Amino acid sequence: MSLVEHLTELRKRVIWVVIVLVLGMIVGLIAAKPLIQYITSIPPANTIDMLNVFSPWDSIKLYMNCALITGLIITPPFALYQLWAFMKPGLRPEEQKASLMFVPFAFLLFLLGLAFGYFVVFRMAFMFTTSITVSLNLKETYGIAQYFSFMFNILIPLSLLFEPPIVVMFLTKPRVAQSGPVEKNAPLRVHDSRHRRNDDYASGCRLGDYRVPADDCAV
Repeated sequence: MSLVEHLTELRKRVIWVVIVLVLGMIVGLIAAKPLIQYITSIPPANTIDMLNVFSPWDSIKLYMNCALITGLIITPPFALYQLWAFMKPGLRPEEQKASLMFVPFAFLLFLLGLAFGYFVVFRMAFMFTTSITVSLNLKETYGIAQYFSFMFNILIPLSLLFEPPIVVMFLTKPRVAQSGPVEKNAPLRVHDSRHRRNDDYASGCRLGDYRVPADDCAV
C-alpha cells in the first residue's frame, strides 16, 4: 500500500472514533439528568446543605460535562479497537489474537479507575478540603458546576492513569513497543530482514525498534 492509502485508512479510523465520541456525548446528554440526581443523592454530595448555581450557564455547563465524560467512557475501547484494526494487516495471526484480547480489559480498567477515583480519592479529597474550610471558620457554599468540575478533574486523570499498563501490553504483543532493558549508548537500529513483512503496510503500522541512549533522555 502507498503512503496515501495508509493515510486514507488512518483517516477512516479516526472518523469512526470521532463518530463514536459524538454518539457517546448524545447518550450522555440523555442520561445527564438521572446521573446528576444520583450523584447528588449519595455521599459526599448529600452531606452538603444545598448545591447552588452562580450563573445561568452553570446548568448547561453541567449537562455538557456529563455528556463529555460519557463519551470519554465509551470511546477508549473503540479507539483501541480501531488502532488494532489499522495495524492488523501488518500483524501475524497470533499477534492479532494476542493484542485484540486487551481491548475489553482497557475498558474494564477505565471503569476501575473511575470507581477508585470516585469512591476513594475524590471522597478523601473532598473531606480534606472540607476540614480545611471548617478549621478556617468559613461557611461552605458550593456551586453544582464547581462541585462536578472538581470531581471530574480527579476522576478523568485517575481513570487514564489506569490505562498505560494495558496499552503498553497491547503494543508490546505486536512488537510496536518493546519490553526489556535498553542498553546504554546502543546504536539506532531497525528490525532485520527476518522480521520484516513483505507487505510494507507493517512499516506504516510499526514504530520500529529504535534505541535511544539513556543519557539523551535524562532531563
